[in-house]
Amino acid sequence: MRSINNKKNLILFLILLAPGSAFAIDDKQEQGDVTWNGEVEFGYIKASGNTDVESILLRAKVINDRPKWNHEGRFNGLRNESDGDTTAKAFTLQGNSKYKLSDRDYLFGLLRYERDDFAGYDSRVTGVAGYGQLILKHDDYTLNLEVGAGVRKTAFDEVSDSSEGIARLAGDFKWKISDTSDFSQEIYIDIGSDNTVTNLLSELKVKIIGHLAVKMALSIINNTDVPPDTDKTDIKSAVTVVYDF
Repeated sequence: MRSINNKKNLILFLILLAPGSAFAIDDKQEQGDVTWNGEVEFGYIKASGNTDVESILLRAKVINDRPKWNHEGRFNGLRNESDGDTTAKAFTLQGNSKYKLSDRDYLFGLLRYERDDFAGYDSRVTGVAGYGQLILKHDDYTLNLEVGAGVRKTAFDEVSDSSEGIARLAGDFKWKISDTSDFSQEIYIDIGSDNTVTNLLSELKVKIIGHLAVKMALSIINNTDVPPDTDKTDIKSAVTVVYDF
């Protein structure tokens, strides 16, 4: 059964990935600047909720910005072992693309895969498409709001899998506090008939020297419907060293 589920997830991934690949090929015909940037993080995380653990965290983010497109890929992973036993293991892969309709309006598509043995589910695949707008644009801060719809498939360990359509509301706020410090806050709410997921991520990054910085982050994830003996809210706080490129 697990093999069948993995194959279904892979097929869904390829289907959702195909349009983004076509977009990237078509974008080669565009004229203008193409930029790459991103960051890699390594550090300490403390989690509470379905797992109480102190562990090592690895994150990476890559952004490709083009005249009409913006592509972004993310990876988050943590693993903790005690006396040879794995006490926490989780990772997330996410890719999203934005097609710019104007300086403020855009269409987006997103694919997210999560694997977390201690969050009440085994794995989760989410695909969403929709419309976004840059609501606030200032030299020091920006605010994007998005609305969309999609599908979510969740595989559980001991109960039946869940597949449902979802509606998404999301916001992304960035604030350049000074030349050496930046604050960002992301929130999305995926509303489904079986479960509503709220994910809030707050980050403060302070530059040390050159491409190195220190980041403090707080992540809060809430599920309205969870299996028995599972907490609805997971809270993760992290301190990491960041390398920008």
